[in-house]
Parts: sequence; structure tokens; C-alpha cells
Amino acid sequence: MELILGLEVTVPAEASTAFFRRIAEEAPVAVAMAVVPDGTVVYANRAYRALLDDGAAVIGATVASLFPGGDDMTRIGEAWCSGRTVTARGLPRLLRPGQPSWWDEDIHPLPDPDGSIPAVLIMAREVTGHVQARQEADAARAVLARQAEQLRLAINTAGMFFWDWDIAAGTIEWSDGLEAACGLAPGSFEGTLEAFQAMVHPDDIDRVGAEIARALAGEADYDAEFRMRRADGGLRWVSARGTVLRDAAGQPVRMIGIDLDITRRRLAEDTWRSSEERLRLTQEAAKLGMWEYHPVSRRSVLSAGYRAIHGLDEAAAATLDFDGWLALV
Repeated sequence: MELILGLEVTVPAEASTAFFRRIAEEAPVAVAMAVVPDGTVVYANRAYRALLDDGAAVIGATVASLFPGGDDMTRIGEAWCSGRTVTARGLPRLLRPGQPSWWDEDIHPLPDPDGSIPAVLIMAREVTGHVQARQEADAARAVLARQAEQLRLAINTAGMFFWDWDIAAGTIEWSDGLEAACGLAPGSFEGTLEAFQAMVHPDDIDRVGAEIARALAGEADYDAEFRMRRADGGLRWVSARGTVLRDAAGQPVRMIGIDLDITRRRLAEDTWRSSEERLRLTQEAAKLGMWEYHPVSRRSVLSAGYRAIHGLDEAAAATLDFDGWLALV
């Protein structure tokens, strides 16, 4: 009595054997039976025989000889000794030169009524496409991770950081490195507008607040240069720019932007202005003047000291050409 499609049907033993052999033969997965402990193959379906160039040589060969260099016999021995199914996923197989493939394999023990296990059933399904797709995805992720790290290093080297203000939630997120740039320990920034404002220099807070208000009102993008007080007492010059994101009703819900450290630039500008002022004072004290002539425009640029020496006002000096300058010499 056999159960076929949910019905109990009386089938002769020979017909039953032929029926299930035909099912195994046409199965899309590779199926083989091997006796233990030596792993000699006594049955292999069409898909299993197709794994090898000489399919006829499969019957009577050992699994170890069919797939040299693998650990197939270890798994067969484990299934035989434990009486449990042994599975392996993503097994690499080089069945043909230059054509690597990968397989999922299950080895099922086939016990006799007395409990002994004379053979095992091997079922293998090719998963090369899945493995290669996963490898390609892993490689793509590795490239993206490397590019992201390169971008992060370039951004941090340039002193550029990102921030995201969730207006509705009242929270601000900073990108990696911004806390350190502000002299804060990692994770110590409270992430609120009030915490940010407390770090802005008192002389700049009103201007920063006005720029934020203009951006929220939709008058312009957020754009401000200001000083931030570092936790160690130092000052950090910042050029901040941001864009407001709005909901369907036009209400501001987020502002995202960048924070560019311009401390070196501002210090250089301050140094240049100080040098210019010292030079001006030196010229005045020594009653010296400086001039600069541009051959292309044939115009002369005269310092205030030079104009004073020659009794020229600024308007007259602006129209002075080369010949006029020569007349002064």
C-alpha cells in the first residue's frame, strides 16, 4: 500500500521501485547513494552524473575519488556515525577547469530496520548564482565602504562636518569628528539647539539667531560665519551653511547643512590686517609713502602717506596716470 497524492493505492513492489527511481532520475537536484564506510557510489541520478565529464564512471567510484581534495568523506562519516543529517552550504567545487561552482549539500543516513546504517543519500543543489551574487554584493559594499572612508578622511582633513537638525523633535545630530573639533568628548554633545547656542560666542549669537530665523522663514538659505567656544577655552571660527526641509504645508521640519572650520583662514586674515595696520603706522611715523604702478592700465596706486607728502587728495590720486606721477618725482 502506497500513499500517492493523498490516496492509498496498492502498487506492486516492482512498480513502486521503478516509480520512485524515475522521480529520483528526473529530480533537478543531484542525488546519489553511497555505501559506508568507503563511500562507494552505488546510485547516481542524471543531475549527479552530469557533474562530471564522464558520468558513466560515477557508479562504483568513491566520493573521495570523484571530488579529490574535499572533505566529503568527513561529512559522510559524520552522518554514518551520528545517524543525523549533515548539511554543508556554499561548498566550492572545481568540476571543470576555470569554472568554479558552489553547492549546498545534505547527507542523509539510510538506516536498515535493525538500526545499522549501510549507506547514505547525498543530495546536492548548485547555488553558484547566489554565491556569485553575494560575492559581487560584498565586493560592492567593500568598495562603497572604502570610498566612504576616503570621503570621511578628506572631509575631516578639510575641517568639514555635517549636521542635521530635526526641528520637530528638537534634536541635532553631528557627524563624526565634530565633537572633537569643538573640544568635546565623544557623545558629550547634548544634541539640542540650546546646547549649540551655548557654544556660540556671545558677540555672534544674535547674528547667528537672525540667520536661522531668516532660513526658517524661507527668506534665504542658512549662511553664517561665527565663532564657537571650544570646551578647552579656545575659539573656533565656523562657516555654516544649511537648507531647510519643509512638509506638505510648507512648515519647516528639518535643517541639514555643513560646518566648515575656517579658523586658519580667519587667523591669517587677522594677521594680514594687523600687518597692514603696522605698515601704515610705520609709514606715518616715518613720513614715508608707497606707490604702485600698473603698466597695463597705466594707473598708479598711492598710499595715504604718499598722497600727504605730495598734497594730493584721494580723488586726484585716483586719476593720476604715469606721466602725472613722473611730474611729481
